[in-house]
Amino acid sequence: MNIEVINGVKVSKPQDCGNAPKKMVLVGLYQAFAACDFEHIRANITEDLRWNIVGWQVLRSHDDALDLLGQCRVAEGGLKEITILNVITHGNVCAVEGEMLFNSGARFGFCDLFAFRGFKKTAKIKEVSSYVIRTN
Repeated sequence: MNIEVINGVKVSKPQDCGNAPKKMVLVGLYQAFAACDFEHIRANITEDLRWNIVGWQVLRSHDDALDLLGQCRVAEGGLKEITILNVITHGNVCAVEGEMLFNSGARFGFCDLFAFRGFKKTAKIKEVSSYVIRTN
């Protein structure tokens, strides 16, 4: 695992994340989340982003998604760690599995499924389905 601290948040990622352009984009999104760099996230998602947080809510714009990410970043006393366990890409569909630990001690496992608008390296994310579960 590669480990770095970004804005006080420990971010761990697999060492093989550099071998596919979309893997780099996705890892960059989690790094931007840790850094509170919401402009970077905005630059990589479509305005009409659809984000289905399964069993909880569906967001239908990048503004709604960024608002929720801002709330998540400070929830549970603030984000402490992001661990990316796996990044899988195939064409314009990708998945990221990992966990997040918050300063309160709350730990959440997640799997985010991403659909990009196209196949080019510059394609933006148009859809996300997130499966999140508290693990402690």
